[in-house]
Amino acid sequence: MVPKVPAAPPSLDGPHSGVSLAWRSLGGPVPDSIERIRDVGRTKPALYRLIFNGQASIYAKRSPTSEMAVERAVYQEILPGLSLTTPRCHGSCREDGSTWLFLEDVGDRRVNEHPEHPRLAARWLAELHGSGATHPLLQTLPEVGPARYLDRLRTGRDGIRKNLGNRALTEADLAILHGMLEQLDGLESRWSEVERSCEGLPVTLVHGDFRPKNVRIAGPDPDPIVYGLDWEMAGWGIPAADLASAFDRTMLVSIDPGVYLDAVRRWWGRLDDADVHRLAILGRVFQVMASTDWATDSLIFESERHLMRPVSQMHLYLRQLTAALREGREFLGWS
Repeated sequence: MVPKVPAAPPSLDGPHSGVSLAWRSLGGPVPDSIERIRDVGRTKPALYRLIFNGQASIYAKRSPTSEMAVERAVYQEILPGLSLTTPRCHGSCREDGSTWLFLEDVGDRRVNEHPEHPRLAARWLAELHGSGATHPLLQTLPEVGPARYLDRLRTGRDGIRKNLGNRALTEADLAILHGMLEQLDGLESRWSEVERSCEGLPVTLVHGDFRPKNVRIAGPDPDPIVYGLDWEMAGWGIPAADLASAFDRTMLVSIDPGVYLDAVRRWWGRLDDADVHRLAILGRVFQVMASTDWATDSLIFESERHLMRPVSQMHLYLRQLTAALREGREFLGWS
């Protein structure tokens, strides 16, 4: 059960009284200072940092309880049973329809072009997928199979269509958006081929958003530690979305497919190179569906300056989807 934050006493005030009261309700020590990093937004949680002794710190996230449910369950009920490096969860509590989640700050160092990082990421994912497959609470999480991404295809396509009348879109912008619509329509009409390609693949715990902003590296080279953050998109299903960059390093975090396969065979002895390649192709399709859906939120701005980023993102996603579908035809027999 998630505890509730008690009502604030009259003496408690200040700009960060909410996070302070939530942290105190868990019995935590008084921080030296509290830093507000981000206010709650339409798609992002409020984020604070509690600083102790001038160095050690804890992040506090606040979102509507319905939106925080998956991440809270993963941190508090699933990850403690796995031998996986993730930020330590210091507890959670509810407050007026929202949930606070308190997490260890593992630093800001992200994966980069260091030659060891793709191998480290591969081993971390292998541990996640292999050890997470038999967790007793796995199927209490959302399913992250092809049905999720077909839904993202449809909502993303609807978002593009709703904004085609935006007067700030140029002819070149509209050509990109119409090109994406054509690809999405064609993909939906052949979605049964995607579903068939998912058959027979292992099912496990999936991070769902394994990209640079959600991965940290800590410790000295050449043997640093990988930490996976932000589990809002987690669920159970084939681990395709996590492996999207196994054969295409233009996407997400670079992953060495050979290292992944060697490490995950401890659990999945029958998995082979062709299976990992199939997962990677499916993952690229899935990630483009999710990314397209997210990008459409920013197509509402009636300003060429504010449209530059979402349109350029859509152009990238169109290229990525075209390449993934081409590879699907070549390796998986898609029409």
